[in-house]
Amino acid sequence: MKFEGVNEPYFKYYIGLVQDENLIDALENACNSQIVFFKSIDDKKGNYRYAENKWSVKEVLQHLIDTERIFVYRALTFLRQENAQLPGYDHDAYVSSLQLALVPYGELVREYTELKRSNLSFFKNIDSNDLERSGTANGVIMSVNDIGKIMVGHAHHHIEILKDRYLK
Repeated sequence: MKFEGVNEPYFKYYIGLVQDENLIDALENACNSQIVFFKSIDDKKGNYRYAENKWSVKEVLQHLIDTERIFVYRALTFLRQENAQLPGYDHDAYVSSLQLALVPYGELVREYTELKRSNLSFFKNIDSNDLERSGTANGVIMSVNDIGKIMVGHAHHHIEILKDRYLK
């Protein structure tokens, strides 16, 4: 039976932000544009918050790093063990446990750059027939293809918030 795609509004929103139909094109375009975007932000903006109790620019970037790692782990697991069941994670708890004040913004950008390129290589090496393998994460059934598109849309979502609320 062919998997019909993720059917959960939270994740469908991110998938809907992806312009490219082809996953690899979407990942390549996002990799390049997102790296350029984060490199364009001045180091002095790293600890900036647009309001009290909002994430700093560095916390947003670390959140994207954490989420990319988690989603690639999900994709890897579903490729190797279709129909696996994985837990969700509390992104607010992850961010609140961070001690980023002394971490240079440039180091986070370097880590993000390397991670994006590594993740792109990971997805490029997946046989196209295997992109429809699926499993359950956080109670939601999703395919490997969905995961890749969620990653692209999720980062796009946060970058738009950064542009609108942090960098004006």
